[in-house]
Amino acid sequence: MNNFNDLATLCRVMKNVYRAGAGAPGRDIFTEALVSKLELTKEQAALYASVVLSRNTDGSADRARSAAAAVMGRWTGAQSQGINPSVYVSGTQDTWEFKDDLTYSHRQTSYEGYVSPPSAFGSFSYSRPREHVVEGMWAPPDWSEQSGPTIVIISYAGAATRLTFEWTDPSSLYHSSCKINGFAYART
Repeated sequence: MNNFNDLATLCRVMKNVYRAGAGAPGRDIFTEALVSKLELTKEQAALYASVVLSRNTDGSADRARSAAAAVMGRWTGAQSQGINPSVYVSGTQDTWEFKDDLTYSHRQTSYEGYVSPPSAFGSFSYSRPREHVVEGMWAPPDWSEQSGPTIVIISYAGAATRLTFEWTDPSSLYHSSCKINGFAYART
């Protein structure tokens, strides 16, 4: 599986596809090119094209560039729970990083720990950190709802899906918080 070198290259291709055929005909041309040039599967290419060129109109590339600018960067969410913090605690940190070379990293780090209360017999403790990382390629849409864009991601393992951003801050230019598929994140 290959990827576009950067956002500028993707946007240039989007403009050329629009000139070749607006709407669905151009999207079909783009889908075929994704299969032959980027070596995506037909299913991956169809999902990618349905997000990146959902409208395929004049200005699609500019709207995709704006959506990408809003999404790019690192987004971190965290959850923690415990039963008496001195006894048992667990936490999870979830980080999405979207880079301008149209690659992403999704890192989930979890921690579980236990410390027994001091007693005449001593104390006992353990900790178990775990980390899971998924990397792949991403692309912005040519159309975004006012609440936020829906992007496409394809992991290097081949899983393709959409991620929906919902802006949760009042900014209209540089967002500092959002929900990604319903979970809260902050720009870090």
